[in-house]
Amino acid sequence: MAGLKRVYMGSAVILTYHMVVDRETYSRALNPLRRSMVTLERFEEQIRFLSRRFRVISMDELGEAIKGGGSESYAVVTFDDGYRSTINNALPVLARHSVPAIFYLTTSFMDEERLWWLEAHDAIRKGARISVKGRDFRCPAGDAEQMERVLHEVIMLGSASAEGQEEVKNALRDCGAPPSAEAMRWDDARLLSGEPLAAIGGHTHRHLILAGLSEGEARAEVYLSKQRLEEELDMPVRHLAYPFGGAAHAGKREFAVAAEGFDTAVTMRRAGVHYEHQRQMHALPRYPVMQRDTPLLLGARLSGLEAFIKHRGRRVVI
Repeated sequence: MAGLKRVYMGSAVILTYHMVVDRETYSRALNPLRRSMVTLERFEEQIRFLSRRFRVISMDELGEAIKGGGSESYAVVTFDDGYRSTINNALPVLARHSVPAIFYLTTSFMDEERLWWLEAHDAIRKGARISVKGRDFRCPAGDAEQMERVLHEVIMLGSASAEGQEEVKNALRDCGAPPSAEAMRWDDARLLSGEPLAAIGGHTHRHLILAGLSEGEARAEVYLSKQRLEEELDMPVRHLAYPFGGAAHAGKREFAVAAEGFDTAVTMRRAGVHYEHQRQMHALPRYPVMQRDTPLLLGARLSGLEAFIKHRGRRVVI
């Protein structure tokens, strides 16, 4: 039975978090951002479950763990983007359960001390008019479905290119959107890097969709982030997370770029990590964790059966 389970689940699972928030923040949030949030109470439940069900290890330990081929099941906890809530809310829970985690940070957010899609979220909730390239993004406050559609469009526009992102940020300034207090500062990153259970990884410089850029632009996004992190934190940065991380956002070209200077890189392909991933350490899959994931549901998702069926038995999904 254990052998059959390993066929589905693999040797390890990697979990993705973004924001850990209070209940009020979660209840007021619009999708797609709401889908990237979990409440503090649910996060504690999930981490307690992981610490009992798996041996939770660091990303540095993953390579050796999947070589072993034993019966032990491993998990790696990751956080993307660089939100202050990870320090204020998530770190105490991780420490309480002795769970290590890696935090993939987007360096332009810290350079500019602003996180533009949270600014867009708050502006859209207030019914503000956001004008980009002669196009008005506006919807009546209170129409949640329309607000979520507009927010998704603004995020995609700001993630497509450096030029598009600058235009979105300028439009947000023009409509009076204040910088988000959730954006991590460099001092926050230094504090985080000194935590015994925390590791730091790169998440590119501007959080653009790498597959939509030229190879030179994609490489610059990846390695400017690595350079800035190593300069500011005075430590090597060996791990990378691709922004968005789906098949349309990062593929073989991006995997090759990452392999030039990182030990590992993670996607958002939903599957477990198998023995065969030793040869694909720059295309590692992850499971996003959401508010709906009770310990029971999370355990079912991490079993790997759903991913095994979805990917038609393929253990490595590129």
